[in-house]
Amino acid sequence: MKNYLVTLCLFVGFTSCQPSLKYTDSTSLEWNDFPAVYPVHGTEVKLDEELLRPSRCYFTDQKLILKDDSEDYLLHFYEVDHFQKAGSYFTFGNGPDEYLWINNVWTDDSSLWVSDLRKSAVHRYKRSDFIKNIAPSELMAEKVVRLQDPYSSLVSLPDSSFLTLAGDIRKKRISHYDKNGIFLETAGEFPTWQEELSPFELLEGFRANLVLSPDKKSVFLFYMQTDLIEQYDLQGKLLKRIHGPEKFFPAVKQMLHGTNVHVSSVAGKSRDAYFSPLATSDKIYVLYSGEYFNPEKMNYLKRHLFVFDKDGKPVCRYELDQSIFCFTIDEQNQILYGISDQPEFHILKFELGLNKKSTNL
Repeated sequence: MKNYLVTLCLFVGFTSCQPSLKYTDSTSLEWNDFPAVYPVHGTEVKLDEELLRPSRCYFTDQKLILKDDSEDYLLHFYEVDHFQKAGSYFTFGNGPDEYLWINNVWTDDSSLWVSDLRKSAVHRYKRSDFIKNIAPSELMAEKVVRLQDPYSSLVSLPDSSFLTLAGDIRKKRISHYDKNGIFLETAGEFPTWQEELSPFELLEGFRANLVLSPDKKSVFLFYMQTDLIEQYDLQGKLLKRIHGPEKFFPAVKQMLHGTNVHVSSVAGKSRDAYFSPLATSDKIYVLYSGEYFNPEKMNYLKRHLFVFDKDGKPVCRYELDQSIFCFTIDEQNQILYGISDQPEFHILKFELGLNKKSTNL
């Protein structure tokens, strides 16, 4: 009996001394921090001209924009009243108004912007040209901005400058470029906790997507391999770091392949977190996963849709009855359009404001 008590005391003493893992300067996000939870039903959208492999979606001026790299044109505009194709634009290539990899499309008051990740370039077009459905041959960019450095995510600011997440281990967390793509400064630090990562593991483990806040006074970073959200002001000062709802950390491993450094996810340890953040006039929407990485059964689909206000405070969450991997919002009609690839690629429509009854899940 005495030996048992000694062993028990040693165990309790040892476990009580183990530090709980925590990001520096972080607060906690819990599932029940969302005041309301809404189940929502999705219905399949039938396009008048189907696409083979739509991979991204955007919404503007009552048009659903679908990206499909397997088609002759990369972006396809559909009128949402009957989902009739209004036009298709942009081809693959290195020429003017051609793209290697479109990674984002957004609008401001008078312009439609298209970002090409592989060219590190942003093209600005007249928004009215797409409203009028002009012919692809007549479409020309008003301006092309080529940034000096590669980036993984980018937002345009009200003064026409840009903030990016750099694809360069020599840069800090956020980099600022002027309206002509000239580098200005880099600021902010990568998150830290009780473990250390190599510079290459930091870059991969803390991959994130940037989104400009609804009031355009700050930016949010939604991390993909840790359930972490950060808010920075436009000068690169950290305002808020939120960890949750499951509080996991990046699990990545650096390896050498000859002279090349390769960083990969770890089966059974790496997890997916936040994807496809989108800001509307007063809210921020983002998909949340929490799934473990399994190379034998890759799963990019998500059912949890979190909603935050302009300051990052939880507003509500939606539980989708059909999983999607990206989405866009028709803010006026409170409709979410999402893409799923199971059992094959198709478009789903979720009416977020319909029969909005909260439930405990």
